[in-house]
Amino acid sequence: MRAALTTALSLVLSLGCTVSATIGETDGGGRRGPDGAIEPGCTRVACGPRTYACGDCIDQDGDGRADAADPECIGPCDDSEEILGLAIPGGDGAGCSLDCYFDANQGSGNDGCHWDHRCDPLGPDPRAMCMPRDPPPADARCPETQSDVCGAACGALTPNGCDCFGCCNLPVGGDRFVFVGSIDDEGEPSCDAAGLDDPTRCRPCTPVLDCFNECETCELCVGRTRLPSSCAGGEDGGPPVRRCAPGVQTCGLAGEPGCPATYYCVTGCCVYFG
Repeated sequence: MRAALTTALSLVLSLGCTVSATIGETDGGGRRGPDGAIEPGCTRVACGPRTYACGDCIDQDGDGRADAADPECIGPCDDSEEILGLAIPGGDGAGCSLDCYFDANQGSGNDGCHWDHRCDPLGPDPRAMCMPRDPPPADARCPETQSDVCGAACGALTPNGCDCFGCCNLPVGGDRFVFVGSIDDEGEPSCDAAGLDDPTRCRPCTPVLDCFNECETCELCVGRTRLPSSCAGGEDGGPPVRRCAPGVQTCGLAGEPGCPATYYCVTGCCVYFG
């Protein structure tokens, strides 16, 4: 739940685009503009020194949605509106080890998060060197408990419905988890909205529960960009359910303002990426 995770970082907003379509739908939503043009009311959000496709305010894939409004963008450190993987240099890691998937340098181990594909019995990485081992090799770091440093660095960046290593509950609410950075047998990024039910494109993974950000009923999540009508007045008819941590601006639904500069709308909450 993001309300619990986002207290570790300072957060609050950056895109004037809103999200209104469930992953895989193509009925629009978000701000529209000429293909290749800056979307009106949208503020660019950088990932470190670079501005990538999911933070440049341009509808890169021509589906009528740009950046946070595109259901296949999972943050500003994402260079493709066509796949769920990051497609940035170092983003999906050259080796088998993982650190925070959603920052600018996945795999470098500089954020206190540690995992390894070789520890996952489902084998989300098809490369021979990364296939699961029992027991895992000595150089595979797969702690049951992630450090407080990891929580502080990655907790707020992790979308609802995912763990901090890119293993997400998709389709949302089901019993299947897929690695959004999946590659095919040729080593090419393969997981997109159309491939969610194809285990050769969106490969099954085992979520690391210690850093899993659960998708609550009244939260936006990877794969869910609409809320049940009951959430408007709370699940039991009471006050609306809080979607974000106290002091954190909500975003992503019709009528909600866009995030301010250096903030990005991550599954309904404005997250700082400055």
